Amino acid sequence: MHRVMRVFLAICVALAAGKESEGDGETKPYRQILLFGPPAVGKGTQAKKIVERYGVCHISTGDMLRAEANAAKPSPIGKRAKAVMARGGLLPDDLMIRMVKKRLRKDKACRKKGWLLDGFPRTRLQAEALLTERRASLRPDAVVLIERPDELVKEFALGRCTDARTGQTYHPVYAPPPEELYDQLVWRVDDTYEALERRLADHKASIDGIIAAFEAGGVPVRRFDNAR
Repeated sequence: MHRVMRVFLAICVALAAGKESEGDGETKPYRQILLFGPPAVGKGTQAKKIVERYGVCHISTGDMLRAEANAAKPSPIGKRAKAVMARGGLLPDDLMIRMVKKRLRKDKACRKKGWLLDGFPRTRLQAEALLTERRASLRPDAVVLIERPDELVKEFALGRCTDARTGQTYHPVYAPPPEELYDQLVWRVDDTYEALERRLADHKASIDGIIAAFEAGGVPVRRFDNAR
């Protein structure tokens, strides 16, 4: 079975376990999901499949920040985000939380259908903030953690590119783009060796604390191996 589909089916089994509805006691799939993993681990691919399967809204904080940073007239947040992302750094906790809350507050579909939040939280403090009563709307039903060895992360990240029109990701070895798309392919500003090393170090330094916070808060955490 293809690796991508194998991981996706395993995730579906975990999400289908669900939780009991307060009204009728019926078990329903998890609808507020956090998706974690190091850079270039396949989160975007799995997120798309989860959204198609369960109908939840996909909220990628990375996409949100890149949209702000690459806007024709970047906002102050966009300019700040672009500078931080170029060196592989992280935005302050309070700024990230405000951005996510604003996105959920504005999107009624997300509140009704549920959501898949990709790339957030990135620190233990952010994770603990989601578990407070005043941020109950941000409390996840489940956490999905996708893992991949560092050498594969680097191989995927340093070779990937994106179709500027559709957002589709390609790789010269694992997902070669059609020749007719060459002129519209773009590379992420943070897909450099130096920035990738920093992002991997940040992920390793924070992920154990993030997972510990959710486990302590009673949120189910499921791990999936997405190696070759």
